[in-house]
Amino acid sequence: MLAFAMREFALSQRVGDDGTTQRDHCESYSRQTGEHYPGWEPIKCPPEALYLFNYWCSMSARRTNNGFGPNPIPDEGVLAWEKRKGIQLASLEHEVMDLLEQAYFRSQPKPKGK
Repeated sequence: MLAFAMREFALSQRVGDDGTTQRDHCESYSRQTGEHYPGWEPIKCPPEALYLFNYWCSMSARRTNNGFGPNPIPDEGVLAWEKRKGIQLASLEHEVMDLLEQAYFRSQPKPKGK
């Protein structure tokens, strides 16, 4: 699942000054050639884990930003999400959320000049 998540994060990265994403470029290539962009072949998420990625996406959609980039989802934010959705994550599911959060931040572009 982490390979799937990392690919999704990479596909969402902006690659040009026009605001297009890597996903936009890959999809355009596929439309024009009927093939996957080399090196960007799809990675499938195991169906039994997809709900966890969707949960993380739901939490991430409410993520704050400090002006320099995204802030981590705080534990309080996860608890508020659980309460709002009426879902109680198991310990293992919380660990997966932490791994997805770490993967997300590893995928973020570094500030220019660093």
